[in-house]
Amino acid sequence: GNGKTNETIQCYMKLNDDIVRPIISPPIHVTANTDPGQCYCTNVNLGEPSASDNCGVASIENNAPSVFPSGVTLVVWTATDYAGNTAACTQAVTVVDAEATVVICPSNITVEAGPCLASVTNLNLGEPVVTDNCAVTMLSSSAPTVFPVGTTLVVWYAEDAAGNHGSCTQRVSVLPSRTLDCDGDGLTDYEELATYMTDPENSCTAGDGLSDGWKVQHGFDPAVAVPVECRPRYW
Repeated sequence: GNGKTNETIQCYMKLNDDIVRPIISPPIHVTANTDPGQCYCTNVNLGEPSASDNCGVASIENNAPSVFPSGVTLVVWTATDYAGNTAACTQAVTVVDAEATVVICPSNITVEAGPCLASVTNLNLGEPVVTDNCAVTMLSSSAPTVFPVGTTLVVWYAEDAAGNHGSCTQRVSVLPSRTLDCDGDGLTDYEELATYMTDPENSCTAGDGLSDGWKVQHGFDPAVAVPVECRPRYW
């Protein structure tokens, strides 16, 4: 019915003499993202190759997996004609991991400084919880070896093999001691800094010869010099 009946019959009659391989071209290369929460992609639409043969193409097959892992997978398409001649071509399927790494920090920490506002060392920060749809290749933090009085922000950072990353921030607070009295004036280091704004390493912050603790005991501001007429007299 297509005007090529005799040509087709001749192909079948000479089937064993057909040594011409089919011609096959692959579909365009495919790029897809990983499935949510997974390190692979399913249901990839590969498209269809283009194939022809002098005596007709009997079958077209490929070796594509049902699941494509993150990275590049080469899919081989094979065309076979009725004489058993084959030809192959290759299609690249690239699965991109674009999912960010999730980092959950350890709990914030509050500790007391050592004597005379000494910095804290060997502090156990805990461990962050890190999750990624593929694999985490790097985990680091900005934690110093010494934590001074005040607040230090520790940034935890994680990255996967695809360069996706995530971070979180942990707060480390070092407070003056509520029990230690560095300068021996009767006020704890915490009271001096947090309540009276005085120097915990100097028993007489105002330099008037009266200790900070004595001033608090007698109702004076320990950060301010006591007027001369209000100072105690000794004889």
